[in-house]
Amino acid sequence: MKKTFLRKTIEVCDFCERPGFLQTCPVCNRQFCLTCRGIVGQCWVDLVICRGCEKREDVQRVSDKYAAEITPIIKRRLRALKRLPDKAARAAGGTDE
Repeated sequence: MKKTFLRKTIEVCDFCERPGFLQTCPVCNRQFCLTCRGIVGQCWVDLVICRGCEKREDVQRVSDKYAAEITPIIKRRLRALKRLPDKAARAAGGTDE
């Protein structure tokens, strides 16, 4: 959505009509701000969708469908991060591997 303020046209959120950092929902193609961003529960990887599409059953089904593939990757990444030495240990003379 576009609005004109003092001869200046700016992009605003399609939901709350505030300007700011806007993203486009891949489901409905509407633009939304961070306040109007949707959240899909039980989703490992943050979906960039609007609050209008967050509760749609078909969106939830797509999220659930790929969760089985994403879960092992996320868990491997977390294990790798846990193996990194912490900053305090390095400062105290630990090894920097």
